[in-house]
Amino acid sequence: MFINVEKKAQKLFNTYQQAMSEETVAGALANPLFSWHATYYTAKRKKNMIFLNDATTMAIVLFDVNAKNKQTIKERFEKQLAIIWQELGLSAESLTDYLATGGDWQINKTIHPLQVKTITDFYQNVIKPQKTSTNEIDLAKALLKKVQQKGTAKR
Repeated sequence: MFINVEKKAQKLFNTYQQAMSEETVAGALANPLFSWHATYYTAKRKKNMIFLNDATTMAIVLFDVNAKNKQTIKERFEKQLAIIWQELGLSAESLTDYLATGGDWQINKTIHPLQVKTITDFYQNVIKPQKTSTNEIDLAKALLKKVQQKGTAKR
């Protein structure tokens, strides 16, 4: 799995395999379904991580990511992904296949500045208005519904 991290968030990923090479960039570009861009925003003096899939509108948000719990980012990411996967009506087996095919996390710098802009826009227009969400599970479900509604409205 390719995790392309904005410069300001790199320190939060230093416990994961770093793979900043042209080969990694080529792999992420060739496999956007297995490529995610990540950054964080600060709310109430806490860093909240946003992951946005390069090929879809799928987003994962992790609350209160810091130096003490950064080693759990991957597990928390996969837990949120499982919730969204289930909400979409996809099978647990297909999630297992997705994670296995994606492989170990390979941390890279951002590939497309446009992806970071998309994350910023996503935060401003979708996440920030969700003031009632106080936990990751509720926020994941609310974001999925909001993105689905926006997708339906454009058809």
